[in-house]
Amino acid sequence: MLKSVSSITNAIGALNYKGTWNATTNTPTLASSVGVKGDYYLVSVAGSTTLNGISVWGVGDSVAFNGVTWQRIEGGADLEGVNLTVSGTTTLSGLTASTALALDANKNVVSVVVPAFGANTTSDVAASTATWTKVTYGTEKFDTNSNFASSTFTATVAGYYQVNAAANFYPSALGQCQVAIYKSGSSYLVGSVVPNSSQGPACVVSSVIPMVATDYLEVYVYQNSGGNLNFGSSDFSGCFLRGA
Repeated sequence: MLKSVSSITNAIGALNYKGTWNATTNTPTLASSVGVKGDYYLVSVAGSTTLNGISVWGVGDSVAFNGVTWQRIEGGADLEGVNLTVSGTTTLSGLTASTALALDANKNVVSVVVPAFGANTTSDVAASTATWTKVTYGTEKFDTNSNFASSTFTATVAGYYQVNAAANFYPSALGQCQVAIYKSGSSYLVGSVVPNSSQGPACVVSSVIPMVATDYLEVYVYQNSGGNLNFGSSDFSGCFLRGA
């Protein structure tokens, strides 16, 4: 547990400086529950030697014996506390607009980027009948972490993403129109609409998709009217929701 200098001196009394301690090689050799009350060492080399359940030692910390156990006094430039409780307002520097805090699988707080993107087509595209056609987007509206390019969003952070895709087809009296989100080369989510001869249908798909780093997303459209069928505006967007 992280201790302050005042709490250690109040519990132990006078402190007796014994020199420096290498927490990697345990030099000089220290052992759990073995020592002289008041003796303390300054950590000169960070390490993970375990003394009375404490295994996080940073340069500048002190290790002091209270007569029963060794205790750690935080003194380094980097806070490496254990069982640390923070109250009140806490300011974190070094974060950017595309960076956030999240919990990893072990519930450790980590800093992650937060990818978000949005793109749309700039011209009509012909979709051949009975063929899945990949959509290329001419306008990138935003891309917070440079994860999107032309037709593909590539994840660089493992987690869950909200993803949306939409396409507006021109009127047709035959067949059906579909929009699909592909994940790493395979169809993941498909939406369908039935067109008519007087109104161009809009097809929208939206889902939360789990992704690992290097997974990628693309949008495909499909129609089976019997001939080429144009689709007009198409949108593709998504954002990181939370870590895996």
